Amino acid sequence: MKHTVLLLMLITGSMLTTALHAQTARLQLYEVFSGENCPPCAPTNVYLHNLAVPNTEKIIMIKYQVNIPSAGPIYFQNSVDPTARRTYYGVTSAPNARHDGTTIGSGHGQNLTQAIIDQRVSTPSPFSINLSHSFNSNRDSVFITMAVTAQQAVASGTWVGHLALIEKHMSYPTPPGTNGETDFYNVVRKMYPSASGTALPGTWTSGQTETVTVAAAVPTYIRDLAEVAVVGFVQNNTTKEVAQTEISEPLPVPLYSQAIFNDNSFYRCNSAFNPVLSVENLGTTPLTTMAIRQIIGTNSQLIQWTGNLAPGATTNITLNPITLASGTSTYTFRIDSMNGVIHPSAVRSTVTGSLYFSANAVTQATNTFTGAFPPANFAVRNQSSGTNGWTQAVQGANGSQRSARLNFWDIAPGEINDLYLPRLNLSAIGAGNALKFYLAHAQYNASSADRLDIEVSTDCGLNWSPLYTNSGPSLATVAPVGTAGYVPTSAADWRQESVSLDAVAGQANVLIRFRGISDYGNNLYIDEINVPASAVAVEENERDDLSVNIYPNPVRDWATIRGFNPTSDNISITLRNTLGQLILVEKLGVAQGAFEFNVPTSMLSEGIYTAEVRSGQNLSVRRLVRRN
Repeated sequence: MKHTVLLLMLITGSMLTTALHAQTARLQLYEVFSGENCPPCAPTNVYLHNLAVPNTEKIIMIKYQVNIPSAGPIYFQNSVDPTARRTYYGVTSAPNARHDGTTIGSGHGQNLTQAIIDQRVSTPSPFSINLSHSFNSNRDSVFITMAVTAQQAVASGTWVGHLALIEKHMSYPTPPGTNGETDFYNVVRKMYPSASGTALPGTWTSGQTETVTVAAAVPTYIRDLAEVAVVGFVQNNTTKEVAQTEISEPLPVPLYSQAIFNDNSFYRCNSAFNPVLSVENLGTTPLTTMAIRQIIGTNSQLIQWTGNLAPGATTNITLNPITLASGTSTYTFRIDSMNGVIHPSAVRSTVTGSLYFSANAVTQATNTFTGAFPPANFAVRNQSSGTNGWTQAVQGANGSQRSARLNFWDIAPGEINDLYLPRLNLSAIGAGNALKFYLAHAQYNASSADRLDIEVSTDCGLNWSPLYTNSGPSLATVAPVGTAGYVPTSAADWRQESVSLDAVAGQANVLIRFRGISDYGNNLYIDEINVPASAVAVEENERDDLSVNIYPNPVRDWATIRGFNPTSDNISITLRNTLGQLILVEKLGVAQGAFEFNVPTSMLSEGIYTAEVRSGQNLSVRRLVRRN
């Protein structure tokens, strides 16, 4: 049972009798103001993490999650301390940062460079810090001791000692905010006694030591106790310069384990699901019992494991089999307790994900993304969260008002989002067929390279092969748009693509997925997917001898077709579906000149059709979209 621990602070002064060096090496502090809802923060944090890893002996980076441009769930867990530090420095934007309390250029996080770090190291510090922390047996209380020693006489300053409880790595299965980040490093979770710190003497004699001691409750929202560290730093409130920093690294956890689910396949062609969970003992105590919670869809079961798992060892545990329902199912595998003790980590104890089961393959997939999203038999696997990833847009090709959108504008670099087409039986088709679709895309600038891959699998998603890949300027259909998220505004924004299906012709079990890989550029739209379609069919606008116009388009009950017949030959119209099958033939005895007639379409299924209007040797080809 958790208990309340009062916050205790004690500052003691003492004089060292041993000789000390006049100055000591400086460990720098880089305070980053970031946010899980801040799109530009995501690439900046990647840059800073890559810079910090090889420089751990020179600099410590800590992050305050702030409410710029909006508040996210991590911010709400500890809003007081980041807001106080933000106010202290006058920070009004994110990403922003302070290097030992000072601003580099505009304050943007990426202004820090290796050269700046190396230059600051050459400036010794007047202080040294000895920092340590420990926990009680329940690990719900922390005890911190920071001893600050002057390595030379310090004449003046408004000195303050700060203590920050951080999580060195916070990992999420899906992004907690809207900017796509799932990994957060050195996040400040609590400052003791507060963000104002503890007052230290204004003047110091060489060798003088002041000790700050804290006993306090560990926040209940900590995700992983094995990632908890403490950062202490000494700051001059007069100049805001940070004079010295130290870190007390995470401590071993006796009872600690990692749940691992190695089966990362998403698409399932068989409803029988037999999960196997791997568990690694990361603690110092053998594990003899574990309570494991298995949740798949709405089915929840508790599995009791017994055995003897030595520290450092791994075992595979077969969980309970289950029959998957058609469509998407979420799963959670969680180690609730070990040896009767609740697992100390919400991260290491839990594996989550989703599965998609499709019972049958279809011979054709045609969609214009009207109605629900994703459409029936389509599946979406978004790495991004919220409205990021594949979603439905209200703009479409050929005058329609719906499409599938991938908003690279807000998606962090490297994130992958997949749109799966219905499982296909292509056993009846031969060479010369294609996957056709319309796309619209704008780069952010001339160097941005968002990418679209189309991949195919014939073994239900175990292995994938490329059918199509395009990125950067060759993927774009319009000039770069760098001022806002791109929205297509005219038919000229769209381009039809045709992808050969010869590699899978004759296959009875085919999966196709559209994979978007973000470069943090600008939005991509997909519409009017047709598979299989003839790869050698006459394309719309390739022939328009009769100046044909069809409206409304999309259509529901009747389509009006207008044109001009330059000869006295009779006019005929044929409608074909995407498989090339003849759906309608209408012969009209229309004289030379302008013509107009109505074609019934209410009996047509929703989809895309090719209308061919002929008069003698004259031909016009138009696309007709039927919607309910």
